[in-house]
Order: sequence, then structure tokens, then C-alpha cells
Amino acid sequence: MHLPNPRRAGSLLAAAVLVASLLTACNAAATPSPTPPPDPSALLTQGLAATSKLSGPIDLTLTLDGKLAQSGGATIDVSGSNLTATIDAAGKQGEVTLDLKGVQGATDIKADVRVTGGTAYAQVSPIGATWYSLPLSAAEGLVPSAAPVPSAIPSFDPSTMLAPLLKDPGVKITSGGVQQLDGRDQDVVTVTVAGASVSAWLKQAESMAGTSSVPLPSLPPTMPDIPVTFWLDHASGQLSKVSTTIADGASTLTVALTIKAHGGSVSIQAPPADQTQDASQLLQMLMGAGGNPFASPAP
Repeated sequence: MHLPNPRRAGSLLAAAVLVASLLTACNAAATPSPTPPPDPSALLTQGLAATSKLSGPIDLTLTLDGKLAQSGGATIDVSGSNLTATIDAAGKQGEVTLDLKGVQGATDIKADVRVTGGTAYAQVSPIGATWYSLPLSAAEGLVPSAAPVPSAIPSFDPSTMLAPLLKDPGVKITSGGVQQLDGRDQDVVTVTVAGASVSAWLKQAESMAGTSSVPLPSLPPTMPDIPVTFWLDHASGQLSKVSTTIADGASTLTVALTIKAHGGSVSIQAPPADQTQDASQLLQMLMGAGGNPFASPAP
């Protein structure tokens, strides 16, 4: 039997060890380092900025589910309530439909508002099946010339709007990772606002309202923490959905808003003329002798 030369065998072994070391080093160099998770605050800011730049028609759906306990009264079940809207800002047209359950016994409150051809049309179930029309130019005249708003109009830039929120010690922003929504990957971000911060913001809004003719509800002594979850489309970065569930005592309410680009063109139809009444007659009855029901009361 022919035995290998010990010196040759040692050389081969050394060469094999060297090759294996080189391959291991190359593989280690080729393996990318783990990518750090994205900052949820940055995701949220960028997502709202991308959403604010949407230019085409959009579809909105707002849903309400839950039960609201009344002090000394029956519990209201609003589950299944929804508001849907198609908005075409460029075409100056759109439609909003409302189906509100539970607040009027077994009867739903339904409303349909359409804007097309420079005219707004509205139908509300408590009033009846009649549609009421009002030119947009006339509707603009109903807006008070002096509204009780802050002296400085806030910026609508998402970064500016979120800046005080991100600095509030009562606000916690966390990442929910990537989840699926309607078959698409979504970056999920949850903003949890402490009840104390909610109370402070509501009191600030109440003071800003000043002498508004619209009364604000009295604030409860304590407010629960409110988690608000945002779904941001992983591909476009735009907001797809935002939802929150508020639980306080015997009351639990879940509110969800979804946003989608409208498929195809928008075509809003005016209701039949024989079912439509000029709303100016109704407004005259509401306003009396030339008054404005939306104006602040005289001092």
C-alpha cells in the first residue's frame, strides 16, 4: 500500500484550511447587517405628508361600533353606523352618505349630501324624502365672517402639526411592525395619548371656542388613555386606515376611518328635479326676519 507523503499531506491540509477560511470570510462579508426598524414617529410624519399630497378623487369610510352608556338612561348601541364619502376636489363634486344607528330608537338616521354642478343637495330622513338644493355661492354666505378661532391659524404641514404631539410627555408612539390590510403590506404605528393630555387638549379647545353659539359638552372629571392606530401603505407610504377604541366604564366605542384612491372617474348625479325643493325657503323659516342661525349671539 502506498502511503501519502506526510509533508505533502500537511501542505494539502493547510491549503484546505486556508480556502475554508477565505470562503467563510467572504460569506461573512456578503451577509448584510440587520436593518434597524424604522422610527415610528418618522413613519407617521412621512405617511401623513404623503397622504396630504393626494390629488385624485378619494373614497372615505368611517365606521362606528360599540355601546354608549347614559347616566340614568338606556344604553345606546351605535354598532353598524357608518359614513361614506367620495370626494373629487379637482372636479368640485362629491357625495357623503350617513347611516347612524341607535340614537333614535329602532329607526336609523340617514342622510345623503351631494355636490355637483355648483349646487349642494341634501336629504335627511327625519325631514322626509324631499331633497333640498342650495347653490354653493349661497351656502358660502352662511359662514360667519368672524369665527371664534385662535389668532394664529395653525399650519397644516404634517411635521408642524405633529411637533407638539411628539413632545407631549403624555404621548407614546410605538411600532406595530408590518401587517396586512386588504392584501397589502402596511407599516403600523400606534399613538397612545394619556387621559390627562386628552383632558388638557379639550379644555384648550373649549377656551378657544370663546363665545361660540355652539355649546360644547361638559368634560368628565377623568379621561381614559386613548390608543390611535395608523396603517401606512408600505409601498406608497400613504395613510390607509386609522382607528381607535375608547373604553370608559360601561361605554366602549370603536371608530375606524379608511382612505382609498377612487377607482375610475367620479360622476355625481343630481337628484330628480321633481323631488327637489329650493332650500332657501327652509332657511328663511329658520332664520326668521333676515337673521343667520350660525351667527354668534349679540352681546
